[in-house]
Formats: sequence, C-alpha cells, structure tokens
Amino acid sequence: SHPVNERTIPGIFFKFDIEPILLTVREEREGFLRLLVRVVNVVSGVLVGGGWCYQLSGWAREVLGRGRRGRGGGDGMLNGRVYHEEGDEE
Repeated sequence: SHPVNERTIPGIFFKFDIEPILLTVREEREGFLRLLVRVVNVVSGVLVGGGWCYQLSGWAREVLGRGRRGRGGGDGMLNGRVYHEEGDEE
C-alpha cells in the first residue's frame, strides 16, 4: 500500500481515443408514385393489424367462454339457418 492524494478518486479508468465521424446529409425528393405506394402500404398494414386484433379478440372470447356461440344465440344471419317464431306456418 502506498500513500494516495486526497483528491484522487478510487477506481479503474479507461481512456478512449474517439475520432470524429463524417456524416453527410443529403436531401432527395421522391416522386408522387412512390409516395402513393407508401401510403397504400401503411393503410393496408393498419387494416391487416386490425383484422388480426379482431380475430384474436374473437378467439379469446371463445376460449374464455364469453362468446355467444355456446349459448345458442350467436349463429347470426349468414349461416344459412332459418329460424321461425312460434305460430309461424311455412
């Protein structure tokens, strides 16, 4: 052990020699068609993501037992079944 100055901070120090990096900024203007393609891609991505969320929520309702299918009231109009009320004659 040797004497240490009062102003010396204990620790292990690393000295890095950092060189500046040259950064070139270039601004380019793209065409209208490219903008249109990007907008369509963003809109379609949002629609696909929304569809996935909708399907996932439907699946979660079925799994958790909160859906109407198991109770007989969730068949809807597009399944091809015809329901008649009591007293209707066909």
